[in-house]
Amino acid sequence: MIRKVLLGLGAAVVLVLAVLAITISVRWDRRFQAPYPKLAASRDSVVIARGRYLAYGPAHCSDCHTAAADYASLLTGSSPSLSGGVEFPIPLGTIRVPNLTPDSATGIGRRSDGDITRILRYGVRADGRAAIPFMEFHELSDADIVAVFSFLRSQPPVRNPVPDHDLNLMGKAVMAFAIKPVGP
Repeated sequence: MIRKVLLGLGAAVVLVLAVLAITISVRWDRRFQAPYPKLAASRDSVVIARGRYLAYGPAHCSDCHTAAADYASLLTGSSPSLSGGVEFPIPLGTIRVPNLTPDSATGIGRRSDGDITRILRYGVRADGRAAIPFMEFHELSDADIVAVFSFLRSQPPVRNPVPDHDLNLMGKAVMAFAIKPVGP
């Protein structure tokens, strides 16, 4: 009798784990819909200066998107390129920070203003996947979003290919069940 109960419980546990694993594998990189706001970069020096202030100050872009080799110069008050590539090994896997320079091959140069606004406002990447939202900018004003990406577009491009994140099972479970974009 006890053996039948234990076998039944064991089968139930295996079934639950199998359903959970299948659900994670199907949902972890799902695609989301979000609008492409109609904001456009500016060449106005005042707007670009505001974007620089935000990127290296209150928006904290530079804290993660500065290449590891340039981080010391950031601490001395310099403004190194935001070429990304920093890796954060965390229990969920390895998070890699993207290149924010206007390089067309490895940075934001190939992205439209709508793509950039969409990720800042809604947390949805160009491919429709949810961005890992360590910093949420959905409450930034349109003017501040324009300032930030106008500044980013005004910088010299830096070729720095950065691989995508490498998430383990726990990271994929978090992406499947906990991380979702901010709705419009």
